[in-house]
Amino acid sequence: MDDQLTYSIRDLEELSGIPAHTIRTWERRYNLFSPSRDAGNVRCYDARDISHLHHLVMLLKQGHRISTLAGKSWEEISALAKESTLISKDSDVTETLCLALQDFDAMKVESLMNCYIRKEGFDHAVFTRFVPFLDQMSFLLLSGVLQPVHAQLFYTVLRQKVNSAIDVIIPSRESARWVLVNSDDMTDTVYGDIMHYLLRKGGRQVISVGSTTPEVMQVLLKDLKSQGYCFVAGGEEVGEWLQKMLTIIPNGQMKQGNTLVLIPGKTLDFVNNSQINGGVILVGLQEAFKHLLDV
Repeated sequence: MDDQLTYSIRDLEELSGIPAHTIRTWERRYNLFSPSRDAGNVRCYDARDISHLHHLVMLLKQGHRISTLAGKSWEEISALAKESTLISKDSDVTETLCLALQDFDAMKVESLMNCYIRKEGFDHAVFTRFVPFLDQMSFLLLSGVLQPVHAQLFYTVLRQKVNSAIDVIIPSRESARWVLVNSDDMTDTVYGDIMHYLLRKGGRQVISVGSTTPEVMQVLLKDLKSQGYCFVAGGEEVGEWLQKMLTIIPNGQMKQGNTLVLIPGKTLDFVNNSQINGGVILVGLQEAFKHLLDV
């Protein structure tokens, strides 16, 4: 975790799920954070603030009151969060998976996923358990709760489950053929697999080309004869890549019903670009799930 990085209050809101106005209230009422200010007098938080906020969120979920936690030191909060995670018999999926990943226990991670899938069904487990955890991954990494090697283990096991589910869905030969492309970010690869599952379950043939360049994609499109396009782009520097990809779709083929752009995290600056006005922008997999399966 880079202690030199700073984060805005909007970053904290996105990473933790706690509204910015609530964080400001905690600062004012309980003095929980003491952010620095930049030249424009904007609050700047550091990695230690993120870690502290993560511990507070964990404890609040377990029934602790913010007024009580505010009277404890940061060290006491950290120790209490770790202790609560270890002894809780009713830990939610986030805490349970974190413990398994911290121990690098691949069998435990897979066993947990299998248990949820068996009890709740694949769709419910993925979209109410695993996708929310996936969405929290950047927060867990920044706060130091997990390391990149832990995230890689989670991605690997989740991809195995999703690809197994894809394999049992056999689309008809008459169904529309879609091309699925994702940026080269590892997280986007996982989101791409889940989009593959959603598209296929929705009755489409899917040709997943993974991450590729616009130049290679232009050659592929000449032979694929696709009726739909799906792009997964969630990194901080994918705007140029995505716009180039969208530019190579043949004129007149980008329509409201056949071009999807999944942005796993927050809306990127270019989503209102005229180049993609013909497509549907989906922010997050929950929105993609509702759009593709109409639930």
